[in-house]
Amino acid sequence: MELLLNFGFAWLAVGLTVILSVIYMTRRMIKNASDKKAWVKLNLKLRKYHKEIGLLLIVVGLIHGMNSSFDVLSFNIGTLAWILSIILGLNWLFRIRLTKSVQWIKIHRFLTLAFVITLF
Repeated sequence: MELLLNFGFAWLAVGLTVILSVIYMTRRMIKNASDKKAWVKLNLKLRKYHKEIGLLLIVVGLIHGMNSSFDVLSFNIGTLAWILSIILGLNWLFRIRLTKSVQWIKIHRFLTLAFVITLF
């Protein structure tokens, strides 16, 4: 059962990451597509729940880590990915302070890219 939970939550985390990453891709499609209406509708739906899905990703990552063969806070790629997901959330929380010095969204996108690379 523990192995099933481990793999199930791992794949759930991958699915949530794809959903969260699609938001950026749909914005790019809105700029380039001839039929923008469908892309705008998808983008708005995904953006509406972006924060909640991000929090769910952190929780799913923790549950996956608790059911894996490694400790949650150990030296492995999964722990690094989980820490990056937490930093992504913190980056959003402190966006007002970050906006004064640098554009927080650029940091958010860089962290997202690092997270996706470590996850895959």
